[in-house]
Amino acid sequence: MRLSILLILIILISCAREDNLNEVVAKFLELKGCPNLLDSNNELVITNEDDYLLLKSDCSDSKLPDINFADSFLVSKTFIIGCEDQINRHLFYDSQKNKYVYNIEIIKGTCKIAVIVSNWAIVPKFKDNYTVEFNLK
Repeated sequence: MRLSILLILIILISCAREDNLNEVVAKFLELKGCPNLLDSNNELVITNEDDYLLLKSDCSDSKLPDINFADSFLVSKTFIIGCEDQINRHLFYDSQKNKYVYNIEIIKGTCKIAVIVSNWAIVPKFKDNYTVEFNLK
């Protein structure tokens, strides 16, 4: 009896947590030949035109899209994969915590040659003062 009550509580709590995460329709980009302005975690969040112009000046080989920072921002996570690995990307927004969660999953292929990739996304901005969490699996 206690076990079934515990299981029901766990299921209810899990469902409540999922309700807070809503998948975001983001524009995922492939920007090659662009050295990133990264922090120590190889993550980048650009929220304003000035930082974006700085990025554009360092990315002269890439065609960077126009971004309206009044309603969007740019995120990137850089990492090393094998040359045949597949990448699944999903971006969620937690409305209770005002936090974006960028989940990146690598599905290993057979090629062992290492490739550095940056996963860029233009993300719609829902509120100000948000945080971004990057998860790489």
